[in-house]
Amino acid sequence: MNTRRLTLMLAVASLGLGACGGNGAGGDDEKIPAPGQSLAVITVIFNAGVPEVRQIRVTVHVGGQNDVDLYYPMTPGGPIESGSTLGILVPNSVGTMLDLTLRGLGAGQVPVARGNGQAMLVPDSKAEKTITLDPCGTSGTPGC
Repeated sequence: MNTRRLTLMLAVASLGLGACGGNGAGGDDEKIPAPGQSLAVITVIFNAGVPEVRQIRVTVHVGGQNDVDLYYPMTPGGPIESGSTLGILVPNSVGTMLDLTLRGLGAGQVPVARGNGQAMLVPDSKAEKTITLDPCGTSGTPGC
């Protein structure tokens, strides 16, 4: 699978889980993920001292592919609350382990927090992972 196709598949999910639902009528006619895809649901927690975050940049590395940067939401908006979730939709063919680096972006797209983790994908299913972001410049997060 080429990098462009992987980028397109991952970018679909950068809209967050709200954009991954069915037809909005509460029906079950559209399954997420579709056959041949895995869904990683990431819950983002902000540790004490993290300033207001308006967007999250997710750097995804999977298998031998190049890193892909996704943004949630795609356009910066109001403050993102701790405990918010985002989804990453991945074709089963690219691998089962996602290496993730999340950066919380404040006003002016300036990084204010950082966290990382790994999500083990389950083919044709959903996997959940919680990643905690620490403020930039703390002992565990020297730079962002």
